[in-house]
Amino acid sequence: MKVYFKIQLKILSRYITDAGINKYLGWALIFIAFVFFSNYTLSENNNLHFIYILVPIFLIAKIASKRRLRFLEFCFPPKKFYKIRLIESLILSLPFAVFLLYYSYPQLALILFILSFLLAFYKRGFSFNFVVPTPFGKYPHEFIIGFRKTFPLILASYFLVAISIIYANFHLALFVIFIQFILSAGYFMHQDLLGYVWVYKHRSHLFLLKKIKLAFFQHFVLYGAELVLFFYFFSDKILLILIFYFLGVLFLSGAILLKYSAFPERIGVKESMLVALAVYFPPLLIALIPYFYVQSVKSLAKYLDD
Repeated sequence: MKVYFKIQLKILSRYITDAGINKYLGWALIFIAFVFFSNYTLSENNNLHFIYILVPIFLIAKIASKRRLRFLEFCFPPKKFYKIRLIESLILSLPFAVFLLYYSYPQLALILFILSFLLAFYKRGFSFNFVVPTPFGKYPHEFIIGFRKTFPLILASYFLVAISIIYANFHLALFVIFIQFILSAGYFMHQDLLGYVWVYKHRSHLFLLKKIKLAFFQHFVLYGAELVLFFYFFSDKILLILIFYFLGVLFLSGAILLKYSAFPERIGVKESMLVALAVYFPPLLIALIPYFYVQSVKSLAKYLDD
C-alpha cells in the first residue's frame, strides 16, 4: 500500500511538471490557492459554505470511476481495496474538514466525513465516460479539449452565477468571472506540437493576434450569457464588472503569449512564477504582456516568418 500511495504522489507531481512548473512550486501554489478559496467561500459575508462541501465530494467521486475501481480490485484483495478507498477519501476530505471546523461549521464537517466514508464503500463506481458536444468544432483544439475536461467546472460556475443573483451577492459574481477566466487561460497551458503551428500561413504577430481574438470569442461563447445577467441584476456596478472583465481579458492574453514565449519548449519555472504573481497582483500584467509578446514573436519567427 505504501508503494501505491507513493506512485499516486509521483503521478500528481508529474501532472505539475508536465505543465512546466517545478513540482515544489506547484504544490505551494496549490496550497495557496486552496487557502484563498477556503477563506473566501467560508467567509461569513459570502454564505457559500454549503457549496464548499461539494468540492471534496466531487473529487472523491472523480477518483471512483468504474475503470479505476476495477483496476484497484484487480490489484488488491478486498480488505486492502476498501482500506485504500477509505484512506483516499479521508485524504481528500480532511483539509476541507479542517477549514470547516476552523470557521465553526462542525455539522458540515461531520456530514462531509460521513459522506466520504459512505463513498469509500460504494463499489459500483461513477461513470464519467461521456462525450460532451462543444460549440468549437471548427476551431483549434484548446477550447475543445479544455471544454470537455472542465465541463463539470463550467456547470458549477453557472450554478454559482445563479447563487450570486438569487442572494444578490456581487462579490461572488466577481469571483465567478475571475474563476472562468482562469479556466479559459488554463486551456493554453499545454504546448502545441510543432506541426500545429507550422501549417499556419500567418506571420508570427498576426498568428498571435488571431489566437488572442479567437480565445476572446470562444470565452464569450461560453460565458457571454452571464455578462448580460450581471448587467441586469447588478446594474449599479456595471463599471466594476467591466473592469474585472478587462483584467480577465489581459490575463487570458497573457496566458496565450506565455504559451508561445517558450515555443516549442514547455513553459519554464520563471514564467510560471510570474503568472502566479499576476493572479494575485493583476496590474503586473501590464508589464508582463509586452514582455511575453516580444518573446513569443522571437520564438515563432523561425517557423512562421521565413
